[in-house]
Amino acid sequence: MRKVYLDNYTLEEALNVYIEKIRNSINLRKIEIDTKDALGYITSQPVYAKVSSPNYNAAAMDGIAVDFNVTSDASESNPVYLNEDQYKIVDTGDVIEDKYNCVIMVENISKVDNQMMVSAPASYFENIRAIGEDITQTQMIVPSYHEIRPVDIAPIIASKNVKVNVFDKLKTLIIPTGDEIVDVSVDTLENGMIIDSNSSMIKGLCRELNLDASVNDVLKDDYDLLKSNVLEASKNYDVILINAGSSAGREDYTSQIVEELGEVVVHGIAIKPGKPAILGLINECIVIGLPGYPVSTYIVFEQVVKVLINKLLHQTNKQETVQATLSKTVYSSLKHLEFVRVKLGYINNQFVATPLARGAGISMSLAEADGIIEIAKESEGSLKGSEVNVKLLKPLNELKNKLSIIGSHDLIIDLMEDEIAINDDKYHLSSSHVGSYSGLLALRANECLLAPIHILDEDGSYNTNIVKELFKDEAAIIKGVKRRQVLAYLKGNPKNITSIKDIVRDDIKYVNRQKGSGTAILLDHLIKENNLDKDKIVGYDFIMPTHFNVAISILDGNADCGILIKSIADEIGLDYIEVMAEEYDFACYKKDLESDKVRMFIDILKSQSFKDRLEKLDCYDTSLSGLIEEV
Repeated sequence: MRKVYLDNYTLEEALNVYIEKIRNSINLRKIEIDTKDALGYITSQPVYAKVSSPNYNAAAMDGIAVDFNVTSDASESNPVYLNEDQYKIVDTGDVIEDKYNCVIMVENISKVDNQMMVSAPASYFENIRAIGEDITQTQMIVPSYHEIRPVDIAPIIASKNVKVNVFDKLKTLIIPTGDEIVDVSVDTLENGMIIDSNSSMIKGLCRELNLDASVNDVLKDDYDLLKSNVLEASKNYDVILINAGSSAGREDYTSQIVEELGEVVVHGIAIKPGKPAILGLINECIVIGLPGYPVSTYIVFEQVVKVLINKLLHQTNKQETVQATLSKTVYSSLKHLEFVRVKLGYINNQFVATPLARGAGISMSLAEADGIIEIAKESEGSLKGSEVNVKLLKPLNELKNKLSIIGSHDLIIDLMEDEIAINDDKYHLSSSHVGSYSGLLALRANECLLAPIHILDEDGSYNTNIVKELFKDEAAIIKGVKRRQVLAYLKGNPKNITSIKDIVRDDIKYVNRQKGSGTAILLDHLIKENNLDKDKIVGYDFIMPTHFNVAISILDGNADCGILIKSIADEIGLDYIEVMAEEYDFACYKKDLESDKVRMFIDILKSQSFKDRLEKLDCYDTSLSGLIEEV
């Protein structure tokens, strides 16, 4: 490559040339550190939960813990009176003993003599935070190349990750140069002297990038002095930022020194201010020459250094606020200024904000949030379709480049998110698990680009008929995977469950998925096929939002069995009987099939690296993955 003084690369060209060079020349150091000290570090591999949170069944309200069965006949006209051995007074957060399975709020009970009066029946697991409500064991907390924030540290620690694997912070040395440059502490500022203000600005900008930055003493414009200092620094630092001396003046030595010690990749970028920037490499050390004028220094740092470091670590620049359309009504109590966490989708060139779980104990809702909206005091809330101002928790460009997925849950979504993080530094994946049918409704409302679904039709087919019914000829199906649904239970099968018919037994507690989910639809199909009475299923209304939650409910004794995918049953360590092989696909508008985000998704779905990850799980058939089926 020609190294002539002052090239005239466009900014994009300069960055592409330089990034390609350093990616092939520099290896990022990987280290393991205490989670408590991990703020600002970038993960070098995904972090998975080692335990569930909460790890015990906890009271969600003040009141009394009871067995819900003893309240089944309670009514206003015929209240039930409980003796002291039939209930236990609990406060919010207290452990719920095994013999109890619901909490009746203190507002709904009355004490009569030595008994508690209950005037309405309670339901199974009412007002109880089930094991794993916040975090489920083996759940991915954050993917690779994720910058650890304060809101991430809480769920990482809560899931018992004492240490995390991260990339070491890049050691950065700032070298101010110039005969006229002096420290601010100089006693007398003589004519011709310039206070070194750039170094402090650069160090502050470095800290915003989480670089481990320090400032060298000011070096005079002496060729041999500069050369020896730069050479020594290149052996001990990952990044050197040389301030001033990058132009063509009589004492501008930076380019010549970098060329002699290593390689000048770019010298001169077609930007104003900042044209004489130098992008070089010495001893596997990034060396950037920043122009001396403060505005030029700032522009080159923002447009070159920041972009370069973010690209190297698969990060993007941060922004502050956006306007978004609310996807569903948010109600408020009139009493408080309320902060509601939201996910953002960028659909048809506008943001759509979807509120997340609002429980104060759900730390993952903050870790997963893209931003926060405020509901003013004395407001009843914000209506679906209204415009809201979102304070961003993530960079604007990242949010615009998010592929929004809403629908059914599967382990492959987590793996896809991590695969995208590893293989693509532009696009990101954002998923919400609401069930197959709700996902299709979200797609129809333009709240997402893809809806993962597995909806069984009466004719035995999957997905095609419901997509055609809801979208006519406007939608297509991207084939995902064939996967295996199982009826899972504890190792050793202590309840001797032999078939789906056992779920109506009096001694069996079932855990279900939300109405409209593919798994709930499958259960209803099996109930009908086997002539079962769903009213006899204890736990039919005991709902969990994901397969992970179903598995943890079984593992920790809140339920005896439930239908979930084989990969998660294996991951959690449950036994099972096979129920059905099904098709887990992705509905999409035909007009979006050629969009960059969807094309990227299809390419990764077809990629061998992704298929290799799924093959290890022994649950998925990927022979049709990525094929397009028109409906």
